[in-house]
Formats: sequence, C-alpha cells, structure tokens
Amino acid sequence: MVIVVFIVSFATRVIAVEVPINVDENLWLFRGLNFVGQLFSGNLSDTYFQHHPGVPTMWVNGLGMTLGCLVENFYPPRINLDSDSLRTCASLLRSQNFAPLETYVITRWIQAIITSGLISVSTWLLSRVLTLKLALITVSILALEPFFLGYQRLVITDSLQTGFMLVSVLALFLHWRMTSGQLYLIASGVTMGLAIATKTTSLLVFPGLLAIALLTELNCVKPLFLKKGLANQFKDVGIWSLCILITFIVIWPAMWVAPIETIARLVEDLRDETQRGSLFFLGRSTREVNALFYPVVLLYRLSPILVIGSLLSLLMSLLSSWRDEGIYQKQLIVNLILVLSFLLVLSVPGNKLDRYILPIIPFLAINAAIAWRFILQTATQFLRSKSPQPISHILRFTERRASVLIVLIILVKGLTLYPVFPYYISYYNPLVRGARTARFVLMMGNGEALDLAADWLNQQVNLNELVAASRYRSVLGPYLIGEALEIPRGFRGGLTQRWLRNANFLVFYINQVQREIPNQEVFEYFSRQEPLHVVQLNGVDYATIYPGPIARPEEMQTIITPEEAIEADGLTLRGYTLTSDSLTPGDPLELTLYWDILEAIPSQTTFTLSIQQDNTLLMAIPRVILQGFLGDDAIETGKTIRDLQFLSFPVTLPAGDYEIAISLSSPLLSADEALVDMGTSIPKTIGLFEMLPSED
Repeated sequence: MVIVVFIVSFATRVIAVEVPINVDENLWLFRGLNFVGQLFSGNLSDTYFQHHPGVPTMWVNGLGMTLGCLVENFYPPRINLDSDSLRTCASLLRSQNFAPLETYVITRWIQAIITSGLISVSTWLLSRVLTLKLALITVSILALEPFFLGYQRLVITDSLQTGFMLVSVLALFLHWRMTSGQLYLIASGVTMGLAIATKTTSLLVFPGLLAIALLTELNCVKPLFLKKGLANQFKDVGIWSLCILITFIVIWPAMWVAPIETIARLVEDLRDETQRGSLFFLGRSTREVNALFYPVVLLYRLSPILVIGSLLSLLMSLLSSWRDEGIYQKQLIVNLILVLSFLLVLSVPGNKLDRYILPIIPFLAINAAIAWRFILQTATQFLRSKSPQPISHILRFTERRASVLIVLIILVKGLTLYPVFPYYISYYNPLVRGARTARFVLMMGNGEALDLAADWLNQQVNLNELVAASRYRSVLGPYLIGEALEIPRGFRGGLTQRWLRNANFLVFYINQVQREIPNQEVFEYFSRQEPLHVVQLNGVDYATIYPGPIARPEEMQTIITPEEAIEADGLTLRGYTLTSDSLTPGDPLELTLYWDILEAIPSQTTFTLSIQQDNTLLMAIPRVILQGFLGDDAIETGKTIRDLQFLSFPVTLPAGDYEIAISLSSPLLSADEALVDMGTSIPKTIGLFEMLPSED
C-alpha cells in the first residue's frame, strides 16, 4: 500500500511538470547553483544565502541545476548551454538570470521523489500511530488537496519543510505510543533538523509539542500516548534536541566553519523579514496584515472536504455527544493543539503569506479523516436502524468498509482538481464563492498563467523584436521566445527603468494589479488602455497584456501621418491614432502619439496639445512625453515612443467639430526657454474629433 501511495504522489507531482513556475523558484534554483559552486570552491562560510535557510532545498536545486548543465539533450533547451564545462554553464545561466525549462523539469523530478517518499513514510507512520484505514483516508484527502499539491510540485522551501515536519511529528507520536526504544525518537530528531534547516518556521511547532508532552505526563491523552515519567521525558528531549542539532550542522557547510557567525546572520535576517512586506488583504494594499489573515486563508484556500471535515473535528473535540472512540478523540485534540499553537505564533509578525500554513495542513487532514469516518459510521448506523433488513445489511457493509469513504473522497477531490489542472494554486474554496470573491480578499497569483501569456506573445509577428515586461521576469522568461524585462516593485526613473525604455508589451499580473505596482500613477496610466489579451483562470483575470511604451512594427502600419511635418531637434511626430473621433459630453479623448527619436533628447521633453474650433484656440494643455515616466536620463536614439495621452473636457463643451493641434519646442531648450517657445509657436493641426450633442 505504501508503494501505491508513492506512485500516486509521484504521478501527481510530475504530470504537466513544466507548468506553472512559481515566483520564488528561480531564486532558489540560483541559490542552489551558487551553493554547490561555493561548496566545490571550498568557500563553506559563503553557503549562507537566506534566513529560511533552505539548505536541503539548495542541495536539491543545486543538483538539479548541475544536471541541467550536464544533460544537454534531456529537454529541448531554450538557451544554448555548453555542457562541456559546468563553470561555463553556470556563467551562462547567471547572465540569462533565469533558469531554462529543462532545469525545472530535472529538479522537480528529483524533489518529487523525495516528497513522495516522505508522504509514503508518513502514511506508514500514521498507520502505526492509528490504523491503516485511517491513514489511507487521510492520504486520500491530502494527496489531492489543491493548495497542498500545488506547492508540493514546486522547488521552494515549503515543499520539503512540510514533508520533513510531518514525518518528524508522526515519528515522535509513534515514539510516545511505545513503551521502549529510541529509533523513532532519533528519526524524529533527524527529520526535524532537516525541516528547520529547510525553513526556520518549523520551530513554531515546538510549543505545541511541549504542551502535548506535558499533557501526556498528566495522563490527559491516554490511551493515545502513555505516561513515561519526567525523567524519561527530559532524557527524550535531550536525545531529540541533539539529533536536531547534529543534523542541522551536518547538512549545512556554513555551520562547519563559522557556526556562531552563521546563526547571528540568521537571527538578524529573520528580524528583518518580519518587518517587511508588500501585501494585499481585505481589499487594500498594505505592509502588514492582522491576525485574521490565517483564519481567512484556511477558509479560502482549503477544499470543502477539508474545511468541513476540520470544522466537524473541532465539534467532536468540544462536544461530548459527538465524541469518537478514545484513541481517535485524543488524536483530534493533539492535532488541534499543534495546529492552534503553530497558527498563534505564526500570526504575530505582520509579514504573512498564505503558503506559511502548509505544515499544518496534513494534521488538519488527519482530523478531517477522523471526522468523516465518524460521520459515515454514525449516518449508516442511523439509516440502518430505520431501513428494511436487506438495505440494513448493505448499510452494515458500508459502515465497516473504509474503502467506500476513500473512493468517495478520491472522486470528489478529483472533480475538485480537474478544473484547475495544472494550476492547482489558483484554487479557492467554492463554499466562499471561490476565486471571484478571493481576489478582493487575498493577494492572488504566484506565477500561474504567465506561461499562457507567453504562449499568446509567442504567436505575435516580429518575434525577433518582441520585448515584454512583467513583474515576474523569471517566470515569463523561460516560456517567452523574445526578451523578457522586469517591472520592479518600486518605481525609479532613469535608465534603470529598462522596461519603460524597451518594452513593446506589458504583462500586468494579478497581484501587481492588486498592489498597484510599480506605483499608482504608472499603473493607472497603462491600465487605462484597452488590453490586447487577457489570460483568465477560474473566471479571474490573472495576466493582462497591454501595448508597451515602445511601438511595435506592425502597429506603425495603422497610424495616421500628420499632413504637416511636426519636428524639433532630434524629435519627429511620426503619426497618431484616435480611439474614437466621436465623443459624448464627459468622455475623455484617447490620443496616441508616436515619436521617432532621431537623436538623444531629454526624457522630460515637453509639448502642448491644443483644442481649436474654427481656428480659435479653446484650450492649451502642456504635456510631457510619456508623462515624464522615463526619468531624468536622455531618451536613446532609434526608438519610437508610443505616447498615450488622455484629454478630459468640460461636460459643457458645445457639440461640434474640433481640431487637435500640437506645438513642439526644441527638446534641447531649457525648461524656461521651452515654455516661451511654446507660447510663441503656432500649433499644427493633426486631427479632428466631433463632440456629439448631449442625450439629456
């Protein structure tokens, strides 16, 4: 049975293994590559990269990246790798700054073997702690839980942390159930050491385990765990802690040569981590979220089977009339202590992410399995007492067959997974109206759907000139044929804004939209345009593609060329487009100007848009190319800037025909000189629009 669990777990992790890429995976892949590089170079103290600290993850990812360099034809390469030299390969990968798809495939297969093995071992341990039937019910709930499975497929710290922690706690439970022996205690210490070395939040389970140990000595969880005496408990704590410490040191080379400095850096970085964040919760962007966050996450992120089962298990723990057999009842209480203690400590920092709850999901699944087993037995007993004898015999058979419950759970969970395949992380609980409601409550999007955005971009013409900017370049890049640029979290002017100066497509991602990244003004400017394409998952816009600031060659074929040449030193208005030449009162005018940059000019180059009627100037509106978003550095030559301008008019503007004109001063003049020059220059008409009569 353990082999079957392994095969099913492994299959669910490697089917459609190329998608999606998570926003953190590229970081951890390169940390793994650098980890292996420092190890081979003998720079052991430099194997510290992150406060998590992600050591087992870096071992796995370092191996995957190394194999990706050596196995040249395993998958069709997206970048040219020199497999003759690992050093050359690593250098090429760093210059590319994101890992190719074949590396994700290899690394995910390696991790799938490990995480599937951990789930299989956990199933066997749980069968020893409780029963095989209960263990199989649990794994049927857990293995196909969308949120859990989605993160188990990714090569980030949460995947291994959850598996190591589950094995450790179950091994400790089994030790507490036995009257002698230290094997499971040692196994628990080793796997807990691996869990902590993967992610330091594993330490948050300690208060719960301590509380359970105290309750054991008070005979409060008998017959699940047996009292061993305080002396034996202290001895066990010593052995367990020693195993954790030894494992933590052995697996992390930085601890071999600089243990004190490494721990000091770890503590300092952890302190900084709890004080930063760019989050979204309950409809607003924020740097910190309150204690409601994780209860809301549990409600939205877990499937109905797990949510309802967890709530039923809570009732079984609190209500005497709902109590199950002694050992199961105590297991419910023990798991509840672990879950609550973990969540309470986790809720203290303001910086919170939904995936931080992953380590407690297996214990919620155990409780849900106990609850559903109890409900099935209670329901069949009630129906059997009210049914004719033939039906009563059938119900008696159902009551005693855990396989019936397992089949029902797998069927329901399969129907739950199918609509979100393979983007499991995009799943939200339909009991609270799913993703359509969740987008107003929680920060959404971890990279899923950007592969679909890349698929659409790859179908465009002039792929050799395609440059797309995205908040998550490392996710879009492996799928994109053209060049991918990064939209930074904060807005900075100048040449550092490469995405503004080079991109002809902008891919706005859902959590970028929620948080208005890079800032409100820049986001609003581009998002007012009509999108070229929208990628949806579960009825929610995940990736919206807009035209970028740099004009595309095919776009230039649709522009209107002015009758009069409009130019200044190094700058020419090549053409324009109007979204509509007929407006109703209150409508804005959407005018797109296409500027050819013939010589390097100041990025703050100004011009004046004028509205005229019968050669009479009605209004003059000073503007800056691309609203001044290009910063302070000169605009490079050889570009055609796509400059979108929105003009608003008073609702009292009379109906009639109006002219749009432009006055353009020399970009090389000073600001004061340009202002004078504009005031004396004659506006040149470029287009017409009609203001329609009011419908009132």
